[in-house]
Amino acid sequence: MTIVAFLSLSLSSDGGEKCRPYILLCRISLKGDYMPVVDVIRNKEDLEKIENYLLRHNKRNHLIWVLALNTGLKISELLSLNVGNAKAINAITITNPKTGMVKRVELNKKAMSYLYKYLSRKPLRLKEPLFQTRNGNRFGRTQVYRFIKEACKVTGVKTRISGLSLKKTFLYHSFLESNNDIVLLQKLTNKNTPIKRWRKFLMQKDI
Repeated sequence: MTIVAFLSLSLSSDGGEKCRPYILLCRISLKGDYMPVVDVIRNKEDLEKIENYLLRHNKRNHLIWVLALNTGLKISELLSLNVGNAKAINAITITNPKTGMVKRVELNKKAMSYLYKYLSRKPLRLKEPLFQTRNGNRFGRTQVYRFIKEACKVTGVKTRISGLSLKKTFLYHSFLESNNDIVLLQKLTNKNTPIKRWRKFLMQKDI
């Protein structure tokens, strides 16, 4: 990790130079196979509280939550979806903008059920964003963060939400349900991260 800071020099009242520790720039460089520290929602009762709250208040937000926790897709991937990517109902297709490769993600019964209900509410064009704002614009990451943060606050779930919280929560519970199969996590993420790093990433105590 490299941090670069700059000091600002100014003249003192006696004409001499005085150093002021103004930090004008901070650059952090991370090298190697780094896995960021993010929170995970471990308690299933907490997950149910949040899900029930979202189901009662906003079907769009609820579906984002359900898909994230049942597919392991990144929030950015979910928000990039158009209606046409989910028209099959039993699976979601995502095209990598860099490589052009198409990824197909199978959905479980729960995800399929809520996706079907969501798409049945009103007719949507195939090229429209699957998740839209009231103005018809594509829903954003900041808005996802806000509604999850609000849901946690209202339901009394104490956790520090970050951009990777839902992804990590999916991996954590998949890990437990698979009888601690770290190889499964490597397959789910397409990463050959060493087992020690996976264990440290999943079993953090400081959350």
